[in-house]
Order: sequence, then C-alpha cells, then structure tokens
Amino acid sequence: AGFRTNAAGELLLDEKTRLHIEALVAGSDPNDLNAAIRERTQDLPPAAANRVEDLVNKFVQYQQAQRQTYPPDDAPITEDDAVRELEGLHALREAHFGPEVARLFYEKEEALSREMIEVLRVENDPSLTAQEKVERARALREQLPGVAAIERSNREAAMQNSPPNN
Repeated sequence: AGFRTNAAGELLLDEKTRLHIEALVAGSDPNDLNAAIRERTQDLPPAAANRVEDLVNKFVQYQQAQRQTYPPDDAPITEDDAVRELEGLHALREAHFGPEVARLFYEKEEALSREMIEVLRVENDPSLTAQEKVERARALREQLPGVAAIERSNREAAMQNSPPNN
C-alpha cells in the first residue's frame, strides 16, 4: 500500500495520504528525500507524483514550523492550554496545506484530540468527587465517538491477547 489515485489519476487526499507522507519523511534521510519521493511515486501518474512531492515539501516546512512554535518538550499544562495549542496547530496546518487539505489530512486527529481534552477536563476537575468523575467520564465517553472507538479497540485487543480460560 502506498499513495493512491482516483479513476482520473488524481492523488487521493485523506488521512492515509498524510500518514504515508509522514512515514516517507520520517524514514528518509533529508538529503535523500527527493530520491525517496521519486521511488515511492514512480508508478503514479505524473500529476499525482508532482502533487506528492509538493505535499511532502509542505509537510517538511509544516514540521519545522510546528517544532518552532510548539517545542516537543514544552507540553501544555492545562486543558485550556491544550485547546489553544490544538487551535494553533490547526492554523499552522491551514497555512501550510490550505484549509481543504488540512481538513482532509487532520480532521479525525483534531476531533479525537478535542475529545481527549474533554475527558481530561473531567478527570482533572478538583470540584468533583472520585465517583462523580467516574460517572461524568463514563457519560462523556458515550458521547465521544473517537474515544469510544479507541476504548472498544483496546478492550478487543486485550481480549485477544489474554490467555484462554481453562
């Protein structure tokens, strides 16, 4: 699996495409990135291959801006800080990729991040008792499809990895 095109030979733009770009950049020496792009796009129509190259270059620039603006060792302290950082990342993504590509690449990730922040908000609320936190978190998780999907996946994985009962 790699970069995909539609019937017209246009590059499909979605989260999978972004993940392929991320993997390509992460797995390539910066000096050899152009050669890696050519290798990974050799079977694509020329316009789609050019689009991949353009998006990879934009991604590299976006990563640099992200690291400068939000250093990896400088995590948000509060949930409000996390929301501001997420909004800032969204703005950076739109600035580098344009609003439509940013949406196609990051919509699911950003939605899940917002859901996780809301769960943390409940868990860190000092005005709630432990029981209230459990009840509110449970109710909130039922309303948040991304969090619910992760928890369901984690439960299924745990069940598959647990030893059978004899």
